[in-house]
Amino acid sequence: MNDDEIKRKLHEYTSGSSAKQNDAEDNGIVKFDKDYTGVKNVCFVMLDGKHIFLNYSYLVAGEFFPEESKITLHFTTHVIILHGRNLENLYHDLMQHLPKVIIATDERYSGISQGNNPMVIKILVNV
Repeated sequence: MNDDEIKRKLHEYTSGSSAKQNDAEDNGIVKFDKDYTGVKNVCFVMLDGKHIFLNYSYLVAGEFFPEESKITLHFTTHVIILHGRNLENLYHDLMQHLPKVIIATDERYSGISQGNNPMVIKILVNV
């Protein structure tokens, strides 16, 4: 599954919802509305198209390593490692349980990212 197919499926998933479409198109991150009160899961989409979602209630710790441009998320059953650019704002959003979907973007497109928008270029999942 290529990057365009993943983004098309994400668009289908989020159309009709109040998720921020521009975020998904710009940097592969879709957020919950601030007034959303339902179950909060975060879905990680790897470059190969594999998806994994984890419930925020099982997120016990997160670490941001600016010098490595890396975020490590410690869930009770998994450790998720995000590599990318401009990740500090994403780290703060994760602390507030805002991201709904995080899609890895192929590194060759990382130069397209504008401003300080976070861009995840690699997602590692350890069980």
